[in-house]
Amino acid sequence: MADAEVSEEDQNNLLKFLEKKETEYMRLQRAKMGVDDFELLTMIGKGAFGEVCLQLYVMSNEKYDMVDYAFFWFMVIFFYV
Repeated sequence: MADAEVSEEDQNNLLKFLEKKETEYMRLQRAKMGVDDFELLTMIGKGAFGEVCLQLYVMSNEKYDMVDYAFFWFMVIFFYV
């Protein structure tokens, strides 16, 4: 930035903006996935032990297979290729 004709105030404002974006990015990287972060696309199968659904991860628009076991209160997530 030293070669460009940019004032020192603009350089400082840009650095503050980039630091804020970096902090936001790092916070999103640490975020844990939860049930509310997914949108149901379709049910793939249903059995005696639970359901397998194709779901969309809203934050990144990636598709995942999610196994929802009827006898457990947790979910198992598989990356959909």
